[in-house]
Amino acid sequence: MILGHLARGAVLVLASYAVVSTLASAVLLSMGGRLTRRPRRQAAAEARRLFAARLAPVVAGTAVAAGVALAYALWEPAGAIEPVGPVALGLAAAGATLLAHGTARAVGALLQTSRLQRSLPGGGGRLLPGVHVPVSIVEADFPIVAIAGLVTPRLFVARHVVDACSTGELRAIVSHELAHLAARDNLRRLLLHAAPDLVSCTPTGARLARDWALASELAADDAASADPAERLDLASALVKVARLAVGRHTPLAASALYQGGPVTERVHRLIDGPVTPATVSRTPVAIAGGVVAGTPVWVPIAYDLFEALLRLGGR
Repeated sequence: MILGHLARGAVLVLASYAVVSTLASAVLLSMGGRLTRRPRRQAAAEARRLFAARLAPVVAGTAVAAGVALAYALWEPAGAIEPVGPVALGLAAAGATLLAHGTARAVGALLQTSRLQRSLPGGGGRLLPGVHVPVSIVEADFPIVAIAGLVTPRLFVARHVVDACSTGELRAIVSHELAHLAARDNLRRLLLHAAPDLVSCTPTGARLARDWALASELAADDAASADPAERLDLASALVKVARLAVGRHTPLAASALYQGGPVTERVHRLIDGPVTPATVSRTPVAIAGGVVAGTPVWVPIAYDLFEALLRLGGR
């Protein structure tokens, strides 16, 4: 098929994204159980590890596609009209499908959050002095305690949670949710949910997302409980909220104190005290630095490979 300059460039970029993200997805899936959560690791470091592992195919595909796009813009003569083979067209269609699927999942999650915010009746208020994030104390059957929203986040707290908890427990709850806000966990949750790669269609993708969610909850628990008294307050609040939730369930597209399920590990961890901090891994930074430093080497190679792919099967 004969395509113009911009259309040919789009095929090149989409095909390169499809190939690289799929190869990286295969590597990720082949690691299997080695990617499971490690309970005794420092929670914030564990959450970062799982987040980086899950998004590795997307990051790899995007990096190579961006490099190929830059090379095409610099080296391909403007206005050129050249043939494109069926293999490249098929791979470009696969890349476009992956990106469209990820976009649809992202839009769906944002709409779910918007519906959640609109569906919770209640008024504004202040739970405690010094809480500057907007607060809505809501009438809900499920004991909602959650930060929802990306641009204008709001803290939603069910009224019966407020009634059941002491001032110390409410302070611990708010600190936990503010820790989610500081870590940008809602944005991370959205990125994991919308990742445009093959892993998102597999049980491994769902498991990694669940493992990250629990690690992020443990990290927020740690950040919200600097001393033993605060840890006990948060453990007590978590038990109370879990008891209020018995027989009820509300899926939340937000960073929530409790979304259902057992809380034994979190409570024991709060009572026992924080895990000894793990050494922060510098591997992702080293990899990123190597990719950037090696740009003059790998970009021409990738460009030549995908240029050859464009012509594969063509006349």
